[in-house]
Amino acid sequence: FVFVDRYPSTGDFQAVTSDNRDGGRRLAEHSLQEGATLLINTLDTYNTVIAERHHGVADAVRDHPPVTAIAPETISAAALEGHETVALVANGQGEALEFIRTHAALLGDKRLVCAVFDEWIGNPSPAVRVYVARQDFITMGAQASERLMALIRRETPSGPGVVRVPMLRVDRIDGILQNPPRDKIV
Repeated sequence: FVFVDRYPSTGDFQAVTSDNRDGGRRLAEHSLQEGATLLINTLDTYNTVIAERHHGVADAVRDHPPVTAIAPETISAAALEGHETVALVANGQGEALEFIRTHAALLGDKRLVCAVFDEWIGNPSPAVRVYVARQDFITMGAQASERLMALIRRETPSGPGVVRVPMLRVDRIDGILQNPPRDKIV
């Protein structure tokens, strides 16, 4: 049995996933380079993939004092006070937009930078910029297939039980661009 993308937190198994911790760290760092002094981390720890992303964001915040990170349930006018640029890191576009919609009154006058995984369809509004961590699904599938074939042949797959494939890239989406030109890929 080979898990692809998500995998259990315990047990003896083979899995191929993205380097989600590095992806979370990279998204947070890009957001912080935009001048964000407050980062809202909507990533939770309810499964192994999201937990790794959450920890990557926490790594970046820890390495960039005096940036403050807050959980989404602690957002308030007081928490936002003094922060002109606010970063929002979410698992995906839907989660980010839902958070923005439900907290529009609080976020109204802030310069918002979003960072998500996999895709962002359309323009970044109301954010001024969006960063998207793109997973390398082709490499993940190829490596999972190799591991599965080894198991079918009753061979032990080489390497660790969980293989982490680097993120393919992080795209930057500005203004109303729907697909960033190649020079906008960071």
